[in-house]
Amino acid sequence: MRQNRNPFRVLGFVACVLSAFTAAVFAVDPNRRLPEPPLVSKDGPLTIVAPVHYADQMIVIITTDGVAAVKFDKSFDNETGEGVSYRFEYLATGAAKPIRNQSVAFEKRERLSNGQPGDLAGNRFIKAGKIMLEWSLGGPDKGYIYYEPEEATVLVVNAEWLEENGNPSSGSPAVRGKRLDLQRFQKPSQ
Repeated sequence: MRQNRNPFRVLGFVACVLSAFTAAVFAVDPNRRLPEPPLVSKDGPLTIVAPVHYADQMIVIITTDGVAAVKFDKSFDNETGEGVSYRFEYLATGAAKPIRNQSVAFEKRERLSNGQPGDLAGNRFIKAGKIMLEWSLGGPDKGYIYYEPEEATVLVVNAEWLEENGNPSSGSPAVRGKRLDLQRFQKPSQ
């Protein structure tokens, strides 16, 4: 015979389990970070926060200034801080050829004299040509980007599109050895 369960009782149980799990995680590693909450502007709409997984993904950022493809390479944790290196191609609106370059984004939490965390410093922006998005650390395999959808469109695509010849051995049907054509993403001039 099936018993009727009180849904609030089940939700209470789930909440207790999640609270215990969170407490256990922080008991093991007190420096572990939770995802940063969405930023809210007093004067405007919610800033979009999106996770970016570094393996097999890259982002394409489209603005009225141009289009950028950003591929994240290696994460690092050294005296500079914790961050990720990235490569990018930027095609300015109206330009015929993209600019290719590389850079790093990182953050470093200053420590106060009493050992408590202090201010957050570092290069917390992904910059490609005139395009710039805020970035924050999420761990060794991912980070977060912050953007306004009215100002930028952000797409996630296969990271192999930025490689010179792709990687045909990966089995990816999307790439097949061709580079990404950034002109396909450009917004019409207004």
